[in-house]
Amino acid sequence: MQPVEVTFLVTKQDFYEWKRALSRAQLRRWEVMLCRGMGLCFLILGICGACFFPGTAAKTACALLMLLSVAVGLYYDTLYPYLIHRRITAMWETAPQKTYRIGFSEQQVTVDSERYCATLPYAMLSGVYEDSHVILLDIGAGELHFVPKRTLTKEEQQRLQQHLKRVMNEKYKQEGVR
Repeated sequence: MQPVEVTFLVTKQDFYEWKRALSRAQLRRWEVMLCRGMGLCFLILGICGACFFPGTAAKTACALLMLLSVAVGLYYDTLYPYLIHRRITAMWETAPQKTYRIGFSEQQVTVDSERYCATLPYAMLSGVYEDSHVILLDIGAGELHFVPKRTLTKEEQQRLQQHLKRVMNEKYKQEGVR
């Protein structure tokens, strides 16, 4: 592989896409399915209650239960992204602006920032996560770095994606592919 090196200053949009991708990478599929299942159960209970229990108070309680079912069932699709956006916006205000230089070669990745500098073989990475905006590099021990895709040409993105798939194997994840 021909080496790929990027140098960038983290913008507010980069910061947002990094944290959003990080939250999606850490999201557990069973949590999403549990919320959707609970929402479906609440909806069924609300509909059954509205059909079988007479009275205004019972109908109101069933309507509230159905409203709760929508909120719980669609939490990860609606409310969760909003809460993540709010938290990220608050974090940006206190985050210092950082310059990164990240290089990818055939055998290793080099990360150089204001507080971290290392050259690591791919085998030492804990994982790589890619979505439509960023590539996350999990160094391990809570150390995460990212490359905004805006800093790469389409050809570099394709080369890097193929190389990371090959060298990282099952440690490489793409959004939407499990």
